[in-house]
Amino acid sequence: MVTRAIPATSRGRVGASGRCIRLTLAREPTDQRLGAVRRRPHNFEASTHGKGHDTSICAYLLARRTAAHTCDVPTATPDAAPTAVATERFSVPADAVWSYRLDFANLPEYNPDVSGVERVHDGADNGVGGLCGPGARYTFRLADARQPGVSHPVELWTVDAVQPTLVAAGMAGGSEAYEEFVVHPHEDGGCEAILTLWVTLPDGLSDDTVAAASAGSLAQITKELRLMKEVLERRAAAPTGG
Repeated sequence: MVTRAIPATSRGRVGASGRCIRLTLAREPTDQRLGAVRRRPHNFEASTHGKGHDTSICAYLLARRTAAHTCDVPTATPDAAPTAVATERFSVPADAVWSYRLDFANLPEYNPDVSGVERVHDGADNGVGGLCGPGARYTFRLADARQPGVSHPVELWTVDAVQPTLVAAGMAGGSEAYEEFVVHPHEDGGCEAILTLWVTLPDGLSDDTVAAASAGSLAQITKELRLMKEVLERRAAAPTGG
C-alpha cells in the first residue's frame, strides 16, 4: 500500500473534498473485479468442493466493525473511486499470501523505500490474525524519492482482517491512504490478489498533478504485488530440510 510521500498541508477527506482518479490495470475483467472489491470483496468462488459463494463472509463484511484511527483515513470501504487497483496471480495458497500481507513487518521485502518497521501495538491475540490482526499498529520510515537521503515517519494500522481473504489497513504520514487487499483462492491451489488503494490528496492540486500521483500509486502497488509474488514463490520453491 505504501505510496511515495506527497506533501499534505491541507488534506480533505476521501469521498468528500479529497480527489481521486480511478486507474486499473489494462485487463478487460478488471472493472468487474473492482465492483466486487468495493461492494462484495469476498463474494468469491470457493476453492474446494465447488460450493460457490461464501455468503457468511459477505455478511460479515457488510456489518464489519470499524477500528480506531487518528486522522481522515477511512475505516471502511470509501464511497469514492479508488486511486489505483492492481492484480496479481500467485501459485502459492491463498492463506500463505494473506498471512504474508497481514504482517506488515514484511513491508521492506516488497517496498524497498520502507525501512525501520516496528510493530508498536499488537492486535488481539485471540482475534483474526492474532497480534498482526485488527488493532495492530506499525511505524516505519518512507524514503522521499524527490530528496535523496530523506525519509518521512509513517504510521500504519490494520483495520480489518478475514482469513484468508481480506486485509484492510490505513496509513498516515507523507500521505494518508486506505487499502483493501483481497485474495481469491483458486481450485488449482493458487490464488489471485487484488490490491485497491485510496489516497487522500491535498485540495487545490491541478488535474495533471492528481493524474501523476494516481499513476505513481498504480505503479507502486503493481510493483508491490510483483515483489510479493517473487518472494513467496521463491520461498515455496526452495528445498526444505537437509
